[in-house]
Amino acid sequence: MKYIIAFILLITSNVMFSQDFVLTTDDKKNESMLMGTVKCSMLTENSFGEWFNKSYEIHKLDQKTVDKVNKDFSKLTITIILGTWCGDSREFVPPFLKILDSLNFPEYNLKLVCVNRQRVGIADEVKDLDVQLVPVFIFYRDGKEIGRIIESPKEGLEKDFLRITNE
Repeated sequence: MKYIIAFILLITSNVMFSQDFVLTTDDKKNESMLMGTVKCSMLTENSFGEWFNKSYEIHKLDQKTVDKVNKDFSKLTITIILGTWCGDSREFVPPFLKILDSLNFPEYNLKLVCVNRQRVGIADEVKDLDVQLVPVFIFYRDGKEIGRIIESPKEGLEKDFLRITNE
């Protein structure tokens, strides 16, 4: 009997720790909160969709700047660290994803990591990234960091994107 219980615990722990994300509750706002690595589509669903879709739709693309972006994304990857509880994440992540959509940026070159208020995911996703504020948009070329947008853009999302990717 104890072997059966040990086996069940082993299987359960493997399933629990192999998850990429969890849906939990933000104690401060008593709202649903995502933690861990997620797909873009998860932000458009359930209660997240209310703020995500609104922010995505109302953003007017700076098309002149978008047209100047180098469309060779073969060596470019982007990691976005966000909090679904965070006002700045709710304001800037959907428009940033709209920019990526307009550029046909490959989703496999994008990583979205949701964190809690202590800026921690469910594993070590952001441990070595020195995340103090969210959202953070981290740009990599050939695996080497080339720039960040931290919390809010300096000149605008499109202009900051262009500046970082053209350096």
